[in-house]
Amino acid sequence: MGDGTPRTRILALAYLLREPDRNPVLSDLPPSFVIRQEAETIFPWLSSLSAYLVEQKGGHLPGYTATASHLADLMFTSFLRSWIASDSGAGTGWLKGLSDPQIGGVLSLVNAQPMAKWTVDTMAREANMARSTFARRFSELLSQPPMDYVLGVRLSAARDMMLSQRLPIAQLAENAGYQSERAFRSAFVRCYGMSPRDYLKAQHKAQG
Repeated sequence: MGDGTPRTRILALAYLLREPDRNPVLSDLPPSFVIRQEAETIFPWLSSLSAYLVEQKGGHLPGYTATASHLADLMFTSFLRSWIASDSGAGTGWLKGLSDPQIGGVLSLVNAQPMAKWTVDTMAREANMARSTFARRFSELLSQPPMDYVLGVRLSAARDMMLSQRLPIAQLAENAGYQSERAFRSAFVRCYGMSPRDYLKAQHKAQG
């Protein structure tokens, strides 16, 4: 860029996400943020990794795309870690909760097993915290109570099962921990703006 030397090359990484406006990671990030040169002390391999990704000579070789995809994920994760660790990453939200050793461990468990019989008590035990302390800390970091978060994760998991497994709405409601199919439908409409049936039709139409 520009007329002087050295010349600058721009590496762009693109990710395709379903409903990015509802993604908990993206919703916590600003439109842009800068990783300063001092980040090299945390990720000393960042320059060499970037150089590999912008190098065109190996692009035609077998396995390049798979390797480049994994390295791009590593770069993105590193950027997130750097932002969370910075002062600009202070505040509340999913990323801030994930960076907390105790709350973050619980978030990972809930995301990995969304349909498990989670309660505030079981989550507090996993975090090795008193129930009241856990509930207060969780709400401070994520700006929502623990069980509201669990229900949201379950709803997302039920949505994915609906798309991939074509399960009946009644079974999805039961799996997600809702007392009735009606309650599940109402929660789904509040979250996704349409009924499960209409959402499924819209997704199939979008996919061609």
